[in-house]
Amino acid sequence: MASAQDWFINNDPDNGRVHWKMISTGGAGDIFLMSGVDPNEVIRKYHSIIGTPVMPPQYALGWH
Repeated sequence: MASAQDWFINNDPDNGRVHWKMISTGGAGDIFLMSGVDPNEVIRKYHSIIGTPVMPPQYALGWH
C-alpha cells in the first residue's frame, strides 16, 4: 500500500556513516541496500529483484 513518505538521508563526512530516517503516514515500507565493488554489480543485484528490462514491440512505442 502506498502512502505519503519523507526520507531523510545524511552522510557524516567525519566518519563516513550514513544516517537515515523515514516518516510515513501509514502502510509498510521496504528498503533494499545493495553494495558492490563496481556499479555493474549493483545493477545486477537490482535486476535480480525487479527483473531484467525488455524491449517493447514496435507497435507499442506509439508516436514518441
